[in-house]
Amino acid sequence: MKRYERHREEALAAFPGHPQAAVPLRSPNFTRIAAQGFGDPHNAYAHTMAWFDNHLYVGTTRSNLCLIKARVPIPLSFWPVNCPQQIFDIDLRAHIWRYSPERGMDQRPCLPPDYEP
Repeated sequence: MKRYERHREEALAAFPGHPQAAVPLRSPNFTRIAAQGFGDPHNAYAHTMAWFDNHLYVGTTRSNLCLIKARVPIPLSFWPVNCPQQIFDIDLRAHIWRYSPERGMDQRPCLPPDYEP
């Protein structure tokens, strides 16, 4: 059995009574709700997602590429995002974005408080 078929069988077994369980998802089944890091290219990676109280919450990690650039010398003439000389000059706190099917994406993410060691 091919790997895809095995995963499909496992997914179908998880939802035996669901009317669309036998129908695979395709591109038209999806809608883009945000692009380019929710408008901030330092939101580099959608790390977690959860559906709660009729909202989709998306947790992002920040400035992954700048952290890599600061730690691993990669000889690139072009870097995909602008990075400061001092890595801690940018906000590295994770963001949590909230999406509502009725209202769309919230403009302000949930942020952890500032931390001073």
